[in-house]
Amino acid sequence: MIHERIFDTLTERKFILELGILEDYFYKFDKIHILFTESHEVIACQVKSQVYKKMDNYRFNYYLSQIDKTDFSQLLFLLTAYFGEPGEENFNIVDLIKYGCKFSVSPELDIKLSDSFGFLFYQDQIQDLYCQLTGSSYEDAILFRKNWNIGNMSYADTIMIKEDLSLLNYMTLTMITQCFHCPLLVEAQKLDAYLKLNNT
Repeated sequence: MIHERIFDTLTERKFILELGILEDYFYKFDKIHILFTESHEVIACQVKSQVYKKMDNYRFNYYLSQIDKTDFSQLLFLLTAYFGEPGEENFNIVDLIKYGCKFSVSPELDIKLSDSFGFLFYQDQIQDLYCQLTGSSYEDAILFRKNWNIGNMSYADTIMIKEDLSLLNYMTLTMITQCFHCPLLVEAQKLDAYLKLNNT
């Protein structure tokens, strides 16, 4: 079983350090959310502010038990989504994986989003799509994504995927969170290796 706890960085600092979390990583924050194994190997962690909403015990293990743990795409999506919206989750991650996005434009675009079950979710996905539609550089695509993340969305309405569908409309129909996420590849690899080693 993966252990999951939100630690108080003031009162539980010693144990956090024993897990190998560098003090510089969390000293400005009140809480740190950690997934770790029985042998205290850290799978994933994230610092929190004091406004963090109370977490149900073992929620991650519940999600993990509902997915195909041999499918790396599912592990990656689960970890990234789970840590991507801390305390603000308003969707069921398992349902997203199980049912996927029902909106489809083309088989080619569906393939590009297959690792995220049809949702426009990872940073590289929107950046690649932006470059494809506009012929812009990757640097411009990164700037577009960052502008979107801070609420500057109007430009997306001028970029057309097809005659009656703008990029803005497409993003609205296929996004599940406000921002795009960097996939937690290293964390998913750690989790995958742990699960394989323990045959769970």
